Amino acid sequence: MLIAFIVTVITLLTSLGVYFYERQLQSSIVSLNDQIAKVNENLSGGFLDELKRLSNRIETSKLILGDHLSLSDFFLFLEKNTMRALYFKEFQYSLDASRNILIKMRGQAQSFNAVALQSDIFSKTPSIKSPIFSDLSLDNNGNVTFSFSGRVDPSLVLYKNSFTESSFSQ
Repeated sequence: MLIAFIVTVITLLTSLGVYFYERQLQSSIVSLNDQIAKVNENLSGGFLDELKRLSNRIETSKLILGDHLSLSDFFLFLEKNTMRALYFKEFQYSLDASRNILIKMRGQAQSFNAVALQSDIFSKTPSIKSPIFSDLSLDNNGNVTFSFSGRVDPSLVLYKNSFTESSFSQ
C-alpha cells in the first residue's frame, strides 16, 4: 500500500510537471510567433522592395562595367612596350561591329632599325593583333616617320581587368 501511494504521488507530480512544461512551451511559441509577425511587418513594408531595387541596380552596374572599355591600360602597355628611340605623335582608335578596338598611330623613330625592333616587339605580344607598320619615310632631319595600325586584344582594355596586376605585365 505504501508503494502504491508513492507511485501515485510520483505520477501526480510528473503529470503536474508535464502540464506546466507544456504551458511554458505554448507561451514561448506564442511569444516567438509574435516576434516573427513583427519582423514580417517590418520586412513586408517598402524595405524588401527597396532591397530588390538595389539588387537590380547592382546587377545592372556589374553588366555595364563588365563591358566598359578603358584605354588607360592600353596606354600603360604602350608606355612599357615602346622603345625609347621611337615615339608616337598621333593616336586614333575605333570600334568595329564586333567590338574590336582598331588603332592607328603615326610616329617617328631615330632609325629604320628602331622601327623594325618595335615591329618585332608588337608582333610578339598577344595584346596587339595584326600589327602593321607602313608609310616609312625620312623627314628633313633624317628621322624615320611611319604609320602603325593594329587591333587591341579586348582583355587589355576591359575596365573590369583594370584592377589586376596581370593586365599590366603583358
